[in-house]
Amino acid sequence: QDRLQLAFQQIGSVSGGQIHHYEVLARMRDKNGALISPAKFIPTAEQFGLIQRVDQQIISKAIRFLADLPPNHSQIGLAINLSGMSVGNRELYDRIEREVRESGIEPKRVTFEITEPAACEQLNNAVEFIHKVRQLGCRISLDDFGVGFSSFSYLKHLRADILKIDGSFIRDIHNNSADQLFVKALVDVARGMGMRTIAEFVENEQVYERVRILGVYYVQGYYLGQP
Repeated sequence: QDRLQLAFQQIGSVSGGQIHHYEVLARMRDKNGALISPAKFIPTAEQFGLIQRVDQQIISKAIRFLADLPPNHSQIGLAINLSGMSVGNRELYDRIEREVRESGIEPKRVTFEITEPAACEQLNNAVEFIHKVRQLGCRISLDDFGVGFSSFSYLKHLRADILKIDGSFIRDIHNNSADQLFVKALVDVARGMGMRTIAEFVENEQVYERVRILGVYYVQGYYLGQP
């Protein structure tokens, strides 16, 4: 019934604070027009095998939205989340390729976010999928990075463009020296491998200042703005 609706949250550069791109977030309208949280409908879609159809709808809506932006927004990019069940799916890749080609947008304006745990669970599929998406000209971001058991070892295989550091390491980073050590190590490794980093859940100025000092490249969270 076409009730899926897009929302967007800013991802900004730490140096200068300008918005670099937006993460695409999904909402759903009920029959009375009220918004339904993804926390309610995404698990149901996964349970009943519908999540790949949701992913395809969001991809189509997001890329067409990007294509319809006026010329003065031609530098804006979008990051689109993919469920673990969609990683490596041929039909989903075909949808990505078709939408990018037909929209005429620069592929580098589209980043696909794959959670690190999902990528590691099906490493071979993820490696192939990432390779094909990057060949198309789009970018890959590893989301929730740091919660996997062997995070650093997987970086040799998952050639992403961006690492999004899991919010569990960011929320209280200004008060937690262990989080600071981990994030600094991750930033240094990512930089050495030619990747940029995003700190999510940046909710206040103290957290912002700490991740800036640690060398994180982009920030996302309520400190910059709500979806």
